[in-house]
Amino acid sequence: MLGSVPEPWTWFRDIQALPAGGFAWVAEGRVVDSGRWADIGGAWRRAAEADAPDPARVADAVRSALRESVQRHLVSDVPVGVLLSGGIDSGTLAALMSEFGVQGLTGVTLAFEEFAGLAEDETPGATAIAAQYGSQHRVRRISQREFTADLPDILNAMDQPSIDGVN
Repeated sequence: MLGSVPEPWTWFRDIQALPAGGFAWVAEGRVVDSGRWADIGGAWRRAAEADAPDPARVADAVRSALRESVQRHLVSDVPVGVLLSGGIDSGTLAALMSEFGVQGLTGVTLAFEEFAGLAEDETPGATAIAAQYGSQHRVRRISQREFTADLPDILNAMDQPSIDGVN
């Protein structure tokens, strides 16, 4: 229902996840120090008390952070691709990758046979994004039967299952 296993729980007995923004130092099989580098919950709680930020400054900060993240993820010994869902997130990634001069970008879309021709089908949007940026676009159609058969192997391959991890 949530799309992921909420922290601190995991699928494994006696193993807990670190909180978002958290760290743990382990020596000789024991946690010797732990803490948090960042606490988004605390930032949200303090937001009501803070002065409203300038929207243009916020937009610039988000744009800068996205550009830096994409640029760092492009450092690779192999070609880099993008999982295109047809949405704003993957479209933004494809746009930034194109802006940074990535040549021969490949976009991959997972499409479900049951959604073909319906609003839930992400293929048309993903195809449009790929065309916009001159990406090679590969669509992998999956049937419900194939998905159901592969699901145990998919879950076994993930250390912390999530909806996006299935992709």
